[in-house]
Amino acid sequence: MSDLTLQHRIDIILPDNRSFFLPLTSDLTGGQLVSFLDNSLNYERYVICRNSPNDFQYEVLYSCDTLGVPESSIISESSSGQNFVESPIQKFFYPDRTITTKTQRMAFFVFCIDEFQIANSLLFLKMPITSFIRMETKIEIIVRLPTRLEVTVSINKNQTVKTVKYYLHQKLLELYPKECIRPKKYYNFLTIHNFMPESSDQFDQVPELMAAYRRQRLDNKAQFLFEQARIKTDFSIASENYTKQLDLLPVTNNNETQMLNSTLSNVRSKIDTERLKKLTENPLLARMRLSETDPPLTASTKQFILMKAILQSALVDQNTTSVSIKIEINKTADQAIEMLFNKMQTYQNVGMDLNEKDFVLVIQGTDEVICGPTILKNFVYIRHFLISTSTHIMSFLLINKEGIINSIKSRELSSQPLPEPTPDQKYKAIRITQPPTAKFNIMPAYPHTVNHEHLSLFISCCVNIGNNIKTSKQNNSKIEKRSVKSKRMILSARLFNGGVAISEPVRTKPACGSSSVIFNEVLILKLQINAIPRSARVSMTLYDYDRLINKKHHSALSTFNSAVFTFDGWLNCGHCVKRMWNGRGVDPILTTCESEDPKAIQIFFAVQDYKFPISFCEFPHSSQRMSSSIRYTDAMKKRLEYIQKMDPLQILSKEDKAMLFGRRYEYCECPEMLPHILASIDYTVPAQVQELPNILEIWTKPAPTEVLSLLDADFADPLVRKYAVDCLEGFTDDDIMLYMLQIVQALKYELYDDNPLVAFLFRRGLAEPKFLGHQLFWQLISEAHLSHIQKRFSSIVMNFLYGIGSYRDELLTGYNFTKQLVELNNQLCLLSHSEATEKFRDELQKLSIPHEFHLPMDPRLVVESFIIPKCKVMNSKKKPFWLTFKNADPFADDPVMTMFKVGDDLRQDQLTLQLMKVMEHMWRENGLDLQMRCYSVLPTGLNQGFIEVVPNSMTEAQLQQGRGTVKGVLDKELLSSFLRKENMPDELFKEACHVFKMSSAGYAVATCVLGVADRHPGNIMVQSDGHFFHIDFGHFLGNFKTKLGYQRENAPFHFSPACDYVIQMAPKKDNDDTFENLCGMGLNILRYNSKLLISLFLLMLGTGIPELQKPSDINYLKDKLFLDSSDEEATNKFAVLIKKSLDSTRTTLNNLFHNIKVSD
Repeated sequence: MSDLTLQHRIDIILPDNRSFFLPLTSDLTGGQLVSFLDNSLNYERYVICRNSPNDFQYEVLYSCDTLGVPESSIISESSSGQNFVESPIQKFFYPDRTITTKTQRMAFFVFCIDEFQIANSLLFLKMPITSFIRMETKIEIIVRLPTRLEVTVSINKNQTVKTVKYYLHQKLLELYPKECIRPKKYYNFLTIHNFMPESSDQFDQVPELMAAYRRQRLDNKAQFLFEQARIKTDFSIASENYTKQLDLLPVTNNNETQMLNSTLSNVRSKIDTERLKKLTENPLLARMRLSETDPPLTASTKQFILMKAILQSALVDQNTTSVSIKIEINKTADQAIEMLFNKMQTYQNVGMDLNEKDFVLVIQGTDEVICGPTILKNFVYIRHFLISTSTHIMSFLLINKEGIINSIKSRELSSQPLPEPTPDQKYKAIRITQPPTAKFNIMPAYPHTVNHEHLSLFISCCVNIGNNIKTSKQNNSKIEKRSVKSKRMILSARLFNGGVAISEPVRTKPACGSSSVIFNEVLILKLQINAIPRSARVSMTLYDYDRLINKKHHSALSTFNSAVFTFDGWLNCGHCVKRMWNGRGVDPILTTCESEDPKAIQIFFAVQDYKFPISFCEFPHSSQRMSSSIRYTDAMKKRLEYIQKMDPLQILSKEDKAMLFGRRYEYCECPEMLPHILASIDYTVPAQVQELPNILEIWTKPAPTEVLSLLDADFADPLVRKYAVDCLEGFTDDDIMLYMLQIVQALKYELYDDNPLVAFLFRRGLAEPKFLGHQLFWQLISEAHLSHIQKRFSSIVMNFLYGIGSYRDELLTGYNFTKQLVELNNQLCLLSHSEATEKFRDELQKLSIPHEFHLPMDPRLVVESFIIPKCKVMNSKKKPFWLTFKNADPFADDPVMTMFKVGDDLRQDQLTLQLMKVMEHMWRENGLDLQMRCYSVLPTGLNQGFIEVVPNSMTEAQLQQGRGTVKGVLDKELLSSFLRKENMPDELFKEACHVFKMSSAGYAVATCVLGVADRHPGNIMVQSDGHFFHIDFGHFLGNFKTKLGYQRENAPFHFSPACDYVIQMAPKKDNDDTFENLCGMGLNILRYNSKLLISLFLLMLGTGIPELQKPSDINYLKDKLFLDSSDEEATNKFAVLIKKSLDSTRTTLNNLFHNIKVSD
């Protein structure tokens, strides 16, 4: 099948003015059309005609009764009726040379022979129809407006296109709100074949326009369009450049994308103004990170901190300017600077001529600033220090304030906001939310609220079905064979609102085909248009019929989702040709975008068009509360109490929903009940939907974490999702960064590109670009390669880069750096480890990085070059890189280290570690600090990313192998010996044992609840200060490895005798200070927050992570939380798991086999 023929189609016009279309494929023959007319429509005595390319009269292609048709009407012998049956239809297609676009249409007319003879009599007049056309001076053209409303405009043929545009623009202003209409020059007048004349052209002097007018006279359908112009702006030019630099597919410039660009442009303009005003008043804010809540200090008892500062000034000797102080955490940063100078001047007689107000504190090794009237405990860095046990003194540099401000001006403030499109250049959507008033004989929109018809789809055909190519090997060469065997296929359609089905599926009759299949069937979805929710979509899925009825796997060949209403609220009607998603079954939350796969199956379908376009209009808001006739029994009361405790995995029954909706206003002061109430609404019942605004208005506002569940796919109503986003405004920047993974994933569940959630993330990211904006960019770019979401994410990234100012170059440089590392890794994977290491260091010397380079891993860290001798290739199949950099801070003591890995999907590691950070946050909020060491993972693209290196740490395998392969596994003093060696004297050793005990409890609970699997000595680590932690989370939610049916792991989590030995040596506050009680406390805090944990997992179902595909996968976490137990029972149950893990001989054997394998 050629690519050209796929672009064209044949419109079949039937005698009763019905019509359908066929794609012009190479295997479509005239016989198939004749068979369809004879057998499916039962036509008799008819002719099939086409328009003559010369005189616009009919030419007969086929007649089932040649006696009734004059010979002069039959086209040449080479294409006689018999040949029409046997020949491909594409032989009878002639292109219109006046049309410059690839896609063309041609009409075949089917007449009853008697009617044709009457029409054919025009031939004997010997006067071309074009003569009549030329005699007209005033003509009427039918034009389709941006809303799909077709209007008739009377013009003089000799008028210019500019005048025609004026008439049409006036028509828009008459019909629609003026605020929705742009100036006339931002609209284009063109034909439906995308030919656009110049404004100065005279209508009748443009052959393409006159050809379109003649086609209009033939079928009385619109041949002209009046639509908003695509204006080339500074933003569109920059976007093309960013697309190339980030290796993204070009962003589709359709109306929906233009609307998103307009919305985000407005956000940029507002944020730029606010940010520049703030930084102009105090430039130092650009390098400060402040928070009054994060991380929580509930578990911290420290009221003082030790600070060490080195004065960096050309006026003093740096060797004599180190000073330390002890200061209260409620003192301000300026007070701390004053105390440092006082001590320096008093005891060291240094800096006598310096003014402390001219200096700021800079965290050593970073560019983060501490200064001003803010109290010390409100700096994020200091808050982390207060809950840390690994360091006892904070190290700073005292640097001249003017130098820092000049640095900020040359970097953060060096870039002025880029030019934004003017208000008139921005796309404006025509939205009709209230029923319009009819104007004479035309309605600008027909309200969906009064349309009681069922939604109908005309399914024409599917083409490019690629399962007909088979390959076989003969004589060491591949021979391509084309399978001519056809198969039966069927297409199913169903309405969904979010993830909830709102109609029964309807199916076509089975049809046979190989590379294409023709259905030509109308499917009526049993739901009236006035009952269809604003957020509904139609899911169309093509099946292998025989596999489907035999209930075999992989019966679905492809699927496609289409929004019922467009982003601006109009019924999505008309003819469509869309590329489906191959190999996928019904997926109600799949994007409504087309697939970019050139091998994708294409579907030709149409939604019924109406004379007046149907617009979604809001139902009048009900201020009255619907009364309930449901009698309130004791059983109902108990059931409602149970529902109040239900977790997000539990499904409400039909009876539950009716009962909840009946008592909805009784719970308006219970924020936790809001998701259940919203789930009880039947969104296909207008009377219930009318109450939604009232419910949201009077409900007690939930906490931001409580509304995260409302961003799930099941809550599709735009009003509900906007309410959830409004509640997210209560999040601090650190909260957003903590839950960034889920919030970004929720973008996939939005039906339209332009939505409140993207505006919220975009605004907050631009307002705090150094940390939040940095994380948002990398989170988006790491998934921008995913085909089903790449258009949306790419559009957001382009807009974000355009507005992030000086950070733009930093992000683009970081991306280019990762790109070079990926290319280098691809080269080295083909070499042995020794060869790869040697070449790796040579290539690193060629790899250029800026003198001051912010690592993507942590935007605070500024490095200037590689330390080549300390960089290496790790000895594993994927050849990960161990990278060591020189810190750009000359006073930094340690180099900067990180790992870069290619070939593994790091998103599961990122999710697991993020959930552990959430757990740690929950514990700290409740006064329990379990000293977790959750390192960072940053995916930067498809199967690539950075991994933070935790310094001064070793794997359990390294320690075991140091004692001997077998002895190391069995040595219970393995870990205690390591800690004693690293922590001298005894006081430090006891503190290290305490840290080990706390962190072991944290990881025991976290890994058990998350079902982290594949635990072996190679991914268990201990830091020299006692922190115990896990790495490498390739399996979770109980997906334990098996081999030949044997499950290698039977311990609920890793807890060895060597771990227990250290814990027993840790000091105890009292008899209740046991490892079991610590674990019980941690578990119970998670149990109180179980709804949030489950919601976080549910929001991640769209990632495509293999072990997180469906809600039932999350049952493992739910089971391990023991939600049906009391706190005491849960603690006792976990104590049993501790003993089971400690006594597991299978873990010992697994560790032994792992070490033997590694040592080989």
